[in-house]
Amino acid sequence: MKLKHQRLLKVLLSAFACWQILTVFICPNPDSILFRYFRGSVVTYGNFFGLNTTWRFFSPDPNVRLFEYDTYTRDADGKLRGESFRYPNTLVEEPSREIFNRKMNNEMYLIARNILDKTLGPLICRWHPKAETIAVYLKGRVFPSLEKSILEGKRVADIGEVRRDFWMDINCHEPPDEQP
Repeated sequence: MKLKHQRLLKVLLSAFACWQILTVFICPNPDSILFRYFRGSVVTYGNFFGLNTTWRFFSPDPNVRLFEYDTYTRDADGKLRGESFRYPNTLVEEPSREIFNRKMNNEMYLIARNILDKTLGPLICRWHPKAETIAVYLKGRVFPSLEKSILEGKRVADIGEVRRDFWMDINCHEPPDEQP
């Protein structure tokens, strides 16, 4: 009788271990076919125990975007002229890799918090005192779902597309909002 219980316990523990492994592999990828198929069982279990931490932050879309902006100033004829810049500058234009990395981290934080117009916006207006308005763009690689990426290529450079998407306008001559 004791041997029967031990075997049953081994089978149950093995089944539980397989269930855990299945959950750990399925929950981090909400774009997969398996995730959609097991939504009612494995995903519910993973959500309940907090095993649903996705890898979207890292892969397949690490959300690294370059911050580019166009400044528009009036020339002598009164016509608006645009000039493109980016923040941070390229690695070779920055004093050191550490400063470049800090600025990249700062830029991604401001974008994620959606506070760029209130924080970095006024600073950019001071960098370009003649600018009337600044158009802000986010440039980065947009990746397809994992299933589609298999069809597009084996190298990262072959997958998805690099896009420059408009994000917001910053008016440099508008007085700041008054706090009550």
